[in-house]
Amino acid sequence: METAVLNTPLNAMQIHFLQSLRFVKTDEMFQELKQVISDYYFKKMEDETDKWWDENNMTNEKLDEMFAKSHYRVSNK
Repeated sequence: METAVLNTPLNAMQIHFLQSLRFVKTDEMFQELKQVISDYYFKKMEDETDKWWDENNMTNEKLDEMFAKSHYRVSNK
């Protein structure tokens, strides 16, 4: 596994998070933590999507129209 090189110092929240990882003792705990983090970011994405939908007065019909006007390129590889 490659080690990432940080070009910027960690902030206090990042340090606190890393320090809390010392309590993760088993693979099961690690998997649970990964799921919690994944759920958190999914919820944030969902909230932003809902906000965009509301701000743009979106409907399924408008979304279908947007996709109909889109051009998709498919690689023949």
